[in-house]
Amino acid sequence: MSHPISQRLRPLTDAEHRELTRISHAPSERLNRHQRAIALLAVAAGKPLTDAAEAAGWKAQKTVTRLIRRFHERGLAALDDLPRSGHPRRYGPSERARILQELQRSPVRKEDGTATWSLTTLRCALREAPGGLPQVSTFTILYTLHGAGYSWQKSRTWCETGKTLRKKDGRVEESYDEYTQEKTAVIERAYLIGERLGLQVWCEDEAGPYQTIPQPGSSWQIEHRPARQAHQYLRGETAKLLTLCAARHRRTTRRSSPTKYQCHSASLAAARTHLHSETLSSCS
Repeated sequence: MSHPISQRLRPLTDAEHRELTRISHAPSERLNRHQRAIALLAVAAGKPLTDAAEAAGWKAQKTVTRLIRRFHERGLAALDDLPRSGHPRRYGPSERARILQELQRSPVRKEDGTATWSLTTLRCALREAPGGLPQVSTFTILYTLHGAGYSWQKSRTWCETGKTLRKKDGRVEESYDEYTQEKTAVIERAYLIGERLGLQVWCEDEAGPYQTIPQPGSSWQIEHRPARQAHQYLRGETAKLLTLCAARHRRTTRRSSPTKYQCHSASLAAARTHLHSETLSSCS
């Protein structure tokens, strides 16, 4: 149930609105500042307290009420935590910014000994770097990363149809196959024929050779924004293998459809005709 706004938020100035918008979108900001900026912007847009709390990731609308009261008293300083009792923090905003700066630097495998940052490797890099943090601990790094909205996530990969990496004159270049649509039509036709004849169809694309260099797997990224790696590899005379299998009679028919860049429409048409005729003969 949505609760009405008991204490209305005063109108925001243009400078305050710009700063709150920047904080709500900045990945380097701490999570609590990010949440408070989102809540204030939601209330300023006329949303109920319950909706503003939900947008900020809070459960109680009382948190938004206290935030509005603090904003009226302190302005944008209400986004920061109030002073607390106990020992003062050894790592302030500048030290936390230094940790995030090191995290956003891509590690050098030979020097850092890793392909992606973990808490331990990040601690070693910060302790050994010039102008770093000689006594920083993994707990401090973890606290800083969580406060900035980072979490440990698995990388995602994708493969773009028709694009590949090829070596040319000692350089690696991205190439696009102009016959991608025609080759895709061969695969689609095989699926249609197999479905019409009651056959199961598999399409296999040879990938390799695989490199033994460690590649980024899981890494520290902004929440719900995992790292995305292109699934590309160097390959030579690759061929797509079409396998038509009649599971009931345990008969298979395999034909390779050329995927070289030198292939032309005539060879594709011949491959389609040959595939069709042999599929029909295997089921007769």
